[in-house]
Amino acid sequence: MLTHFQSYGTALKTVQRYPTTHAHEARLRATGWTGGEVTVDLDTFFQHGIDVDEKHRVFSLEPFDELEEHVLKCMHYGLSLAVVTTTGPLTIAQWSTALVPGSSTDSSAPRKPIETAASAMSVNDETRTPHRLCHTPQGQQKHSAVARRWNHASALIDESSDSPSVACFGGYGGEKQSRCHDMFFVDANGDTSAVKTSHQLNTTSSICPSASVGCTLTATRYGLLLFGGRTSPVKPTNDMFLWGGHCRTQPHESNAPVRAWEPVEHAATDAAGVPSARWRHTAVALDRDVVVVFGGRDAAGVVADATTLAVGRLQRVGVGAMVVWDATHGIRDTSFRARHSHTAVSWQGRMVVYGGVAADHTRLADLAVLERTDTAAWAWRALHLEGCPALPPRFAHASTVVGDTMLVVGGLGGTLPSPVEQILAIDLAHGNWRYVTVVDYPTPPPMWIRHSVTAVPVERCAGKGNDGVTYKLVIVGGGGNCFTFGAFHNRPSVSVLEGRAL
Repeated sequence: MLTHFQSYGTALKTVQRYPTTHAHEARLRATGWTGGEVTVDLDTFFQHGIDVDEKHRVFSLEPFDELEEHVLKCMHYGLSLAVVTTTGPLTIAQWSTALVPGSSTDSSAPRKPIETAASAMSVNDETRTPHRLCHTPQGQQKHSAVARRWNHASALIDESSDSPSVACFGGYGGEKQSRCHDMFFVDANGDTSAVKTSHQLNTTSSICPSASVGCTLTATRYGLLLFGGRTSPVKPTNDMFLWGGHCRTQPHESNAPVRAWEPVEHAATDAAGVPSARWRHTAVALDRDVVVVFGGRDAAGVVADATTLAVGRLQRVGVGAMVVWDATHGIRDTSFRARHSHTAVSWQGRMVVYGGVAADHTRLADLAVLERTDTAAWAWRALHLEGCPALPPRFAHASTVVGDTMLVVGGLGGTLPSPVEQILAIDLAHGNWRYVTVVDYPTPPPMWIRHSVTAVPVERCAGKGNDGVTYKLVIVGGGGNCFTFGAFHNRPSVSVLEGRAL
C-alpha cells in the first residue's frame, strides 16, 4: 500500500512517524490534550463500538462477502478521542474500557504470543527440529500461477500410496483471475500439476461443477466429495459431485481409477435433513463414508436453521452415488453457536470445530467436539483448555490434524496475527495450546487468509525420514480483493513446512 501511494507521488507522510495507535496517543499528549486520550483502529471500533442492529444494517446494504477485506481495511485507519478535562458524560477511561477489551481486566484481551514456549510439534526441547518454510521450486512458475487463488477447497488424496498429494478445486484467482472450476494437485514438495476439466476427460457426460468459492472437498472411500459453495454473492448451492481421479474404488468394484466428476444425489427420509445451500461451511469425514456438514453462510446471512448440522452417509447405488442424510436437525445445542468461516477436523471419529464468525458478527474463539453418545445420538461437548491462555478468536483460517494435534494456520481475529502468531497447535488429548516456532520465515511474511492447509505424512513420501521430519504441511493459496488496489495473492502461492509430530 505504501509503495502504491509513493508511485503516484502522494506518499503517506504521517504513517512512518505515527505508525501505531500508541504513537497517535503520544502525539495527542504532546500537543496539550491533558485530560486523556485513546486511539483505536476502526476494526476495534466496529467490533465493540457499534451495536448488532447497526452491524446488520451495514452488511445488508448490498450483497457483501468481503469480510476479510473489510477487517483489513479498517485495521489501517484509526479513531482518536482526546479531552482537556477528565469530567464529562463519558470519561476517557470509560470510553477506552468500552472499546478496547483488556484495558481493564477483561480476560478476552489480545495476548502476546508465547515466543519462548517449545513447539507443540516437537518431541522435547533436546530433540526439537525447527520448521523450514520452503518456496515453490522456480521451475514451477507456470503452475504456481494456477495455485494463486483463495476460498478454494483442498483434500489429501492417495494417502496410502508412495506419492500422496493435495487436490484443490475452485476458489477465486487462477490464471484468469475469476471464479474457478478447475482441479489441480500439489505434491509434498510444493510442485503443482494441473488437470483437464472433467468434461474433457469424461466421454459419456459433460457434467462439471460450476465455478464457485467457499465450497468443501472431503476425502471418502469412493473419492473426493465436493459440496456447496457459491457461484455469486447471492447464489449459494448445495450441489454435490464426486471426483474419483487418483482415488481407487473398492477392490470388489474396480481397480481402475475414475477420472471424472459425477453428480451425487441427496436422499433423506426427512427433507429437513438435507443441508441447505451454503458456503463458508465445513464438511469432514468421520470415517471413510460418514460426512458431517456444519455451519456456513447463505444469501441471508449465517445458516442457523434446523439443518445447521447435517450427517450423511455416502453410498454407491449401481453406477451412481448418493448421500443419505440422517435426521440430525433435532440437535439444538445452543451452547455451540451457528457460525461461518470456521474450521473443522476429524479426530478419533469425532469432529472438532474452532473459531468462526457468529450471526451477530462476533469473532469466535471456542473449541468443541461433536461425537456420538452412549445412545448413538450426536452431541456437542466443549473442549476446555487448562494451564494456558484462552485461545484467540480466529476466522478465515485453515486447520489440519497430526496425531492428537490440531494445527491452525493463519486467519484473522481481534488483531492481525504477527508472524509468530500465524500458526498455533492445539493438543486435543491434553487440553492445551501454544504458538508454533517457524524458522526461515519469508520476507515479507505471507498473509494466510482464505487459504488451505493439509498435513502430508512424510513416511509416505520419497526420501522419507530425512532430518527426522515426519510430516509436511502443504499450504496453498490465500489472499483477497482489496477495495482500492485490486486482487492480492500470497507469494509463493504454495508453501511447505516440515515438522515433527509428537
